[in-house]
Amino acid sequence: MVTSENQSISLALTFRQVRDFLRRPEDQPLTGLSRGDKWKRLFHVFLLDLLGSGVFILLLSVLEPLGLFDPEEHAVAQAFEELGTAGMLILAVLVAPFFEEVFFRFPLRFKRNPLAFIRRLIAGHDADKQERIHRSWDRRFPWIFYLFTTVFALIHLTNFPFSVTILLLAPILTGAQFVLGALAGVLRVQQGFLWAFALHAIHNLLFVGSAILFMSPPAIIEVNNTNYHLEVRESTAGDLDYSSYVTADSLAYSNFTLRALLIDLIEREEDEVKFDPEGFDNPRLDVTYGPDFPQRRPKMDVLNEIRGYYGIELIEGDSPEEIIVRFSPESPVLSAKE
Repeated sequence: MVTSENQSISLALTFRQVRDFLRRPEDQPLTGLSRGDKWKRLFHVFLLDLLGSGVFILLLSVLEPLGLFDPEEHAVAQAFEELGTAGMLILAVLVAPFFEEVFFRFPLRFKRNPLAFIRRLIAGHDADKQERIHRSWDRRFPWIFYLFTTVFALIHLTNFPFSVTILLLAPILTGAQFVLGALAGVLRVQQGFLWAFALHAIHNLLFVGSAILFMSPPAIIEVNNTNYHLEVRESTAGDLDYSSYVTADSLAYSNFTLRALLIDLIEREEDEVKFDPEGFDNPRLDVTYGPDFPQRRPKMDVLNEIRGYYGIELIEGDSPEEIIVRFSPESPVLSAKE
């Protein structure tokens, strides 16, 4: 049983402990650690993960311009389009790490192994046979450890469309996951399952979160003049709730559909606004508006910009209260339906 008693936890000590473990993995927990020591080691191991994973991410950034793989075809990019920012972060930071740690790190301890029932079926109540199985586990543990680590890394190849090029690039494409898997395995064995899960969650928060920032769509409407500034973007929040913040001289809409936004800007009841055609692409939008000159009419300013971008004409209906929102044939919300 490895011990860290009477040793001050430092980055150098953690590095040596990790290096020694990875050279010859042993199913031995690290004893003598306080809660604070465990948090320090988690931070130190995360720094090692940052360094190791960063090398492979740098290599990928060099290979990407060569056209050997398309990051837009990565499963994360596709899931981002379907789930939006919040949904993608929940999946990447909480759900996926938990289940991957259960499958790939939880079984790395002999005494606390979800597959222990197989051992009991083989050995029964025979203490000698159980001991032989334990010795066999210890003897083969380096192979077991790196088998789980390698499979964990390679499973991430499914994030890419299958091709011979992807297979040849597998060591680089999955290198960051191999580093993460190995370091999470160290924490699983030496500190416990939750510490491995924490490392995995932090890793994904940093790397997937950074990727999501770069995936954020550009503004479809951006106005900065002497009167006001306005930004309109297609929302990445998926089907989550929408919200609005409106004051006398500023406003913000979050995750509003174009239909709902127009009804609010026109300031009519829903049944008083008709759309022509009724069937059109209905994107969700994020809108922020602020005046640079006092006494502006925020809703009117935003409505005029929205009308210009989407090719909208407002026509009086059959009654004084009714408004018809008519899209021009060239409107992007009609061409998107073709």
